[in-house]
Amino acid sequence: MVLLPLPPLAAKALADAQRLIAEGRLQEAAAAARRAREAAPTHPAVPDGVATALSRRGLKRDALAQRLLACHLAPDDAALRRALVEALPGADFAGASVAVQTQLFRLLHAPDVSPLDVGPAVLSFIRTLPGYTRLSMPSGFLSMVAEPACQDLLQHPLWQALLARCLQTDRQLEIMLTHLRRVALSRWQGGSSDGLLTPGLEALAALALQANLCGFAWMEPPAETAGIAALETALANVPPRELDARVLLLACYRPLPNLDLAVPEGRGMLRQAWDRLVDEPRQRTALGLSLPALTPVEDRTSMAVRGQYEVNPYPRWLGTNLPLPRPLPEVLHGLFPDLPAAGFPAARPLRVLVAGCGTGEQSARTARRFSDATVLAVDLSRASLGLAALRARQLGIGNLSFAQADILGLGGLAERFEVIEAMGVLHHMADPAAGWRVLRSLLAPGGVMRIGLYSRLGRQPLATVRRLVEAGGDQPVTAERLRAARMLMLERAAEPEVRFALDFLDAYDLDGLRDMLFHVQEHDFTLPEIGRLLSDLGLRFLGFELTDRALAERFRQRHPAPRAQRDLALWEAFEQTEPAAFAAMYRFWCQAA
Repeated sequence: MVLLPLPPLAAKALADAQRLIAEGRLQEAAAAARRAREAAPTHPAVPDGVATALSRRGLKRDALAQRLLACHLAPDDAALRRALVEALPGADFAGASVAVQTQLFRLLHAPDVSPLDVGPAVLSFIRTLPGYTRLSMPSGFLSMVAEPACQDLLQHPLWQALLARCLQTDRQLEIMLTHLRRVALSRWQGGSSDGLLTPGLEALAALALQANLCGFAWMEPPAETAGIAALETALANVPPRELDARVLLLACYRPLPNLDLAVPEGRGMLRQAWDRLVDEPRQRTALGLSLPALTPVEDRTSMAVRGQYEVNPYPRWLGTNLPLPRPLPEVLHGLFPDLPAAGFPAARPLRVLVAGCGTGEQSARTARRFSDATVLAVDLSRASLGLAALRARQLGIGNLSFAQADILGLGGLAERFEVIEAMGVLHHMADPAAGWRVLRSLLAPGGVMRIGLYSRLGRQPLATVRRLVEAGGDQPVTAERLRAARMLMLERAAEPEVRFALDFLDAYDLDGLRDMLFHVQEHDFTLPEIGRLLSDLGLRFLGFELTDRALAERFRQRHPAPRAQRDLALWEAFEQTEPAAFAAMYRFWCQAA
């Protein structure tokens, strides 16, 4: 969306407001901002500009109010939407107005925004509703669901959107959701034929979508397992023709079988449920099978890894934060300001390879991150690739193509790439160095690589948890085994290592849990080991891509010289003092020497 320039009077008043905010003269700044709004009452640049100045001054709450106003004035502007999302962390929306609720609803459904970044703000509002307080009570759940306040909660658009779009990690809320699911099952067993939770089906559809998002990770007592088996038999005996209460109840516990169900009318919660639970699995399968194969998959470890991700594609995602496109030199200069932009490739179009793209979230961001780029994303798993291709289609990303391939077989490609990304991939190979060597051979002269590798020090607590939950040894990694491991973790949440694992989003869906604790192949690294690999491959370390600004600032305070950012020995010493600094993984850039 291209905004028209501000009228001169409004531009002058806005500039005055920004200057006065910077000087701390807030009352005068407020008057200047009012003059700017009077001169351009519907132009979002006024509240956007005021918000920027307030943020720099540390006035986050006031800045958030201006961000909300800017998005209200221009709801389709992606840059304003992104700025609003960045202002949400830590905000409390208790008692939010209807207008603000509408903004949060739109953000949850925006495909270029990660619902995970919006969910906590929405939950801060939901928690203040009387029905939430009632359903948080430890007993009397079955009777409470029918109370007016609880019905109001279950039918609230933001409650339903939160469950439908955002994976929940709050333990109290998870317990509430498992109770709701049990109520719905109990009512079906009692012969009820209505919505099982509310008169309509929307509340049950939202619950089913949340259960699907978490990969059916919630505790399932044997009595419920038996009840669902009876439901499956009933559906087999009398096949449904539409997305009725029986089908949605099953979807609260299991992936739906291939059912020929009529498309619900409208675009409400029932249509969302049909799209995601009925139609998307068919589309993902068809897209995954239709993609070309660039290499065979013959390596034993590669085949085992492919098998894992065919069953548990990772990660599940609905929307993601898409950046504004910029040239590669500008992107890298933004990450590492002391490096001259002239030293990086400026090819047009920029050729990018994403090696091991999984379900495509990283690939989508990469395709939007670089301007004038063509991106090839490859993976072992067709189930993962099918979801990746579907999400790229939904986002309208046209410069991204997918193919099945094993990194070990890519050496035969004739094409060379200015950018190669391998995030969280090499450490799942039998010989990570061999895979990295193949990718290095595909790098154009002066090209750059973005690499993600597990930190041995950062993942030590996870090694403890892995030993705790792997009591089953070589038994198959089934959903039941994963649920049992997760329940053991929740029971022992007070233990530091387990608490560490539960702080990862992966602990709240079964696909993520398997990736984190039950992977078929995993290596970790120290920074000296990475340094030797970089040297052997003829790569120059450019620096870490850090999302934790506080962490980056602590390192900078200890080592203010710009070149310190590229000194792995300094980073190793820093990690020894802060073992959790790279708990997720090392994410870094390097360049062909």
